[in-house]
Amino acid sequence: MAYVLISLGSNLGNRKRNIHGAFIELQKYLPKLYQSPLIETKAVLPWDSDPSWNLPYLNMICFGDTDLTMNEVWEIIRSAELICGRKPRQKNAPRQIDIDFLSYDQLIINDAQLDLMLPHPEINNRAFILRLASWIAPQLKINKQSQTFIEMFREFENNFPLWMGILNITPDSFSDGGKYQNLSAIKKQIKHLADHGSHFIDIGAESTRPGAAKLDPENEWKRLEPALKAFKSISIDYDIFPGLSLDSYHPQVISNALPYGVQIINDVSGLSDESIVFDIIGTNIKYVLMHSLSIPADKEFILNESIDPITYLYEWFSNKINRLIQLGLNHDQIIIDPGIGFGKSPKQSFEIISRVAELKKLNCLLMVGHSRKSFLADVCGNDMNKRDIETVNISNKLIANGVDIVRIHNMKKHAEHLNWSLK
Repeated sequence: MAYVLISLGSNLGNRKRNIHGAFIELQKYLPKLYQSPLIETKAVLPWDSDPSWNLPYLNMICFGDTDLTMNEVWEIIRSAELICGRKPRQKNAPRQIDIDFLSYDQLIINDAQLDLMLPHPEINNRAFILRLASWIAPQLKINKQSQTFIEMFREFENNFPLWMGILNITPDSFSDGGKYQNLSAIKKQIKHLADHGSHFIDIGAESTRPGAAKLDPENEWKRLEPALKAFKSISIDYDIFPGLSLDSYHPQVISNALPYGVQIINDVSGLSDESIVFDIIGTNIKYVLMHSLSIPADKEFILNESIDPITYLYEWFSNKINRLIQLGLNHDQIIIDPGIGFGKSPKQSFEIISRVAELKKLNCLLMVGHSRKSFLADVCGNDMNKRDIETVNISNKLIANGVDIVRIHNMKKHAEHLNWSLK
């Protein structure tokens, strides 16, 4: 059994459909492949290229195990390009589909007859490959390199994150409680988040604002199930759709939700119940370990102001990560989230944001959820439009500090300010 790493790109025609078709073709022969989110990048062109070629690429990578030989995989890739409409064109010209064979286990090859070099010589130079590989297999090292994918990606100066859009189907959340209570509103928001660049949509049914009532698993599932069914039905109409993240800390709810294609478990309780991870051991499902002192949040119960919050969080995460690995999770599955606003004063929250890069030393994917939270009231009051603007400003700081996943409410405003498209 060997692992394969393959990238797919398109900058001509219906880019999502082109990539989706190529992935399906590869999966016919490589059924254990699973896919990354999509990333848009600018075309890299010589200065004297035809200006009409300057079309942005959508990119995806896929990763998985296979019993096939390297030669058999290479033939499958070349055949898939032809089946999916690739035609001979000038070098650097726009392409319906471009499939690159990045790596086959730890094999090193340079075969002119096959027109193949492995590992692909441009892996270390293409930020989008490292970004997506650091999502799928952050701890993987190829070609006996000393660095993992996540370490290599973090050496790039211009990092770019993955985006998680928020859908709260709660009657009492702090910024959008009651807004998505009927199925029509839920479907509209799912489509809105998908159409404005979300890589993941995080669906939650229990409010964690200060003073919120706790929800038992049975009632949480009653709220969640219709939204999950809506998510699944809408996804069928898209060639490529955001991944599903579940905001829950109840093991029973998580077990019920997994058949809907959950890719991320977002546990805001900080592993209050270890059985929460039992159903995802040995899978590709990610687990978000968020620091919290209480659920729901309690403004009176915060970290001691005399301690250094980053030093405290670093030690807390180290212990929890070790425990998760003892329980059977793979390091690649773990995402850490410092829990802005959960057991932190506004001053501590701002300090954590400014120093969040220090948590990258834990060598896990790093997520931050700061959107519209109450710590922003000292800056912009309770006006949610103003909070959205300040959220964008902080998102920019988080990107500069190398945060891997940014969790936000207003996807459209971020897309407008940061100028991206995944269509």
